[in-house]
Order: sequence, then structure tokens, then C-alpha cells
Amino acid sequence: MNSVQVIPILQDNYSYLLPYKGLAIAIDPGQAAPLLEFTSNHNLMISHILLTHHHKDHTEGALEIAESHGSFILGPIDALQDGPVDQALKGGEILEIGSYVIEVWATSGHTKSHLCFFLPDKNSLFSGDALFGAGIGRFDHEDSGLLEDMYLSLQKLTHLPKETKVYPGHEYTLENLAFAHSLEPNNPAIEARKKAHEKRLKKVPFSIEEEKRTNPFFRLNVPEIQHSLRSFQEKEMQVLQKMRAKKDGFSQ
Repeated sequence: MNSVQVIPILQDNYSYLLPYKGLAIAIDPGQAAPLLEFTSNHNLMISHILLTHHHKDHTEGALEIAESHGSFILGPIDALQDGPVDQALKGGEILEIGSYVIEVWATSGHTKSHLCFFLPDKNSLFSGDALFGAGIGRFDHEDSGLLEDMYLSLQKLTHLPKETKVYPGHEYTLENLAFAHSLEPNNPAIEARKKAHEKRLKKVPFSIEEEKRTNPFFRLNVPEIQHSLRSFQEKEMQVLQKMRAKKDGFSQ
């Protein structure tokens, strides 16, 4: 077993396991039981736990797993302050765990110290709440980063190769596509993605190419979107701010 194991948890979260030689890396274990059950059924021990950010729906199961498996927990500095992190990460590190090479990317915005984990050999990104299918995480709460931080993080993500596989922290794709359609109703890729997503048994991963075609937060310079937001001739960062505010109040 050497492929990414997608573990749905809670109401709409995803955790992930990266198996190697009878061991596994867990990413964002917001609930312990599903991961412990999977590893028990497949004779795996979780050697390391990686946290993208400190919110409890991404970290709540970490201590229980670590106590059961002797796992080493790595995460951002605020997760160190709020919970059981053995090593704080700030972005720029390269982790070598088993056969995996993992680049730690600083992607602040949703939280000030949010991280993404990129596996260049697998061309895979574990995006936490920085990037969802056709959307992004909120950045208007007290511990969020600045608007500029989110914009710079998005720029980093949009420059990934189009074939990059994205494993997000939540399943919000259909809701996000509805919002995308409200901004860009003449984009046929949005409806095509909606139909394809509804038919898919496994909802993740998706590709950066799909995001570039359908995620409005990747399409800040598209005239139809700017028209919908009444943001003509504004800088992309201003478009982003208006878009996020509109999404926060959006209902289908």
C-alpha cells in the first residue's frame, strides 16, 4: 500500500494517510477513531502527524493517535501553543519521512501560520483550508491572516503545474461551484465540473487545472467575474476582498 488514503471524518472534513513500509504519515487528524480503525485494519502504525493549521477540526485527534502509536507531531507555531506539537514548522522546511519528500509551504490567510504540504515526487498538494474544490477558506475571523497574505498564498498555488493533485481539508465543491456560477454564468467548465463531481465516487483529489478553469478565486482578472462584483479596473487584491465578502454571504 503506497497511495494516498483518503479518510473522511466529521461532517465534511478530510484526513489523509500516506503509507510506507508498515507505517504511515497522517495529515490533519481532526478525529482519531477513523484513522485508528483504518490503521488497525491494515496493520499500519502512524509514525508522524502533520497539521496544516491549529483549528480543532484538523487537530483534535492528534494527541490520541500519538499516545496510541507513538507518533511525532509537526505543525505551525500556533498549533504548538494550542496543543501537542513536538516540532513547530513555519514554511520552507523539507521533510524526508520514509520514501516521502515533503515541502512545507507557508500559506497564510485562513490562519496566520497556515501551511500546505507539497510532495514534488507525487505532484500532490495537501492544502488544508487554503484551497478547496472551486473555493478557498475564510480569512475574516480573529486569527486569520491579512488580505495580502491570502492573495500571495493564492498566487503561489496558482503557479503549481496544472496536473498537480490537490487534497483539501473539506468537501465543499458543489457549494463552491454554485457560487462560481453566480459570478461567471457563461463559463461552461463550471457546469461540466458540477456534473462530473456529482458522478464521482471519490471526490478527491482534483487538479490545479480544474481550479484554473472553475475556481473564481483563481480567476480574479476575468471580466465577467469583475462585472459581477462591480470591481472594474480594480487591483486583483481588491477583487479578492469583494469576492470573499460576497461568498461569505452567499446562499444557493
